[in-house]
Amino acid sequence: MVCLLRAMKRYFKYKNSKRESMVEGCIEKMGLEFIFWILYKGRSKEKKDYYNKILKKYNSKIKIINNQKELNKFINTYKV
Repeated sequence: MVCLLRAMKRYFKYKNSKRESMVEGCIEKMGLEFIFWILYKGRSKEKKDYYNKILKKYNSKIKIINNQKELNKFINTYKV
């Protein structure tokens, strides 16, 4: 759900314009297909299985970050 909220925030901020991280010629837009992808298709069983396989193989090299607080702590710990 956080992903959808952040996508919507980006949409309203950059509506009908180009974000600096987007390819030239693309504009910020929000549609039902994209919302469906965020909520369901992007988190399919196949993708979850794929990521779990990677997690098992490279467990010592992966840090799971579950929320914004953990992300902020991680970034502040490794700031150069």
